[in-house]
Amino acid sequence: MMIARDAMLPLDWKPIPQDAGGPLFPVLYQAAAGGGTLALAVHDRQRGAGVGLTAVPAAIAGSLTWRRLESSHGGPRYPDLFGAAAAGGTLVAAVQNPAGEEPGAGAALAFVPAPAVGRLDFQRVTQNRGAGFPELFCAALPQGALLAAVHDPRNGVGVGLAWVTAPTRTLGWSRVDQSPSGPRFPRAFRVPAPGGMLVLADLEREAGTGAGLALVSGAVARLDWEQLDQVQSGPRFPRHFHAPAEGGRLFLSLFDKPEGVGVDLAYLAGG
Repeated sequence: MMIARDAMLPLDWKPIPQDAGGPLFPVLYQAAAGGGTLALAVHDRQRGAGVGLTAVPAAIAGSLTWRRLESSHGGPRYPDLFGAAAAGGTLVAAVQNPAGEEPGAGAALAFVPAPAVGRLDFQRVTQNRGAGFPELFCAALPQGALLAAVHDPRNGVGVGLAWVTAPTRTLGWSRVDQSPSGPRFPRAFRVPAPGGMLVLADLEREAGTGAGLALVSGAVARLDWEQLDQVQSGPRFPRHFHAPAEGGRLFLSLFDKPEGVGVDLAYLAGG
């Protein structure tokens, strides 16, 4: 997945057919970006919103057939997890629909470089952040591990997923300087993790919250975001940004509605 060094073209999102549907499951799209492909999940409910974003090694052809993944965590305040075969591995989706709570929705995507994903036994990750910060969980798999960030306040929910090359049990986050910033833009944090540097986007507002995760192959010193043009736009579709990161480029999907917010990150490596 090579990153083009010239100006990036507008993101032209195309729907991905899938066998899951209805208002409780996100709609999926894909777009070419910087020589690679981004997969996007949009979870837009009347009083909540969520987005998932990940890089996949090749464009998704045909329809995604989702199956529910068993997990050691469950219940109305933890996301449901699904897996679908994609070229070179498995696309994993986390979908957060708190039972009986219309004001919340969450979504996340991660690409796992394995032909199949079985049961996910999540263990809580110790970290140096307290109340108001997403909880982190880690599930070991034969090829590496899946990390889940779960943000669960009263008025909204958020979830992020990231693939790392080995399990981790402790994360000591530090703040990342970035532009733009402020209450309507997520904060960014970083921590060394198996396979590189883990970046977390955290958006906490009174009307809702969001969390995003991505693994970057090198160090992350500062993020200078630029908004990307895209074919779809408007209040019912997330905005997208990109920023140079060591070895490639980091992408951010941001859903900012009065009733709810969502955020996720994806990393495309380049030469």
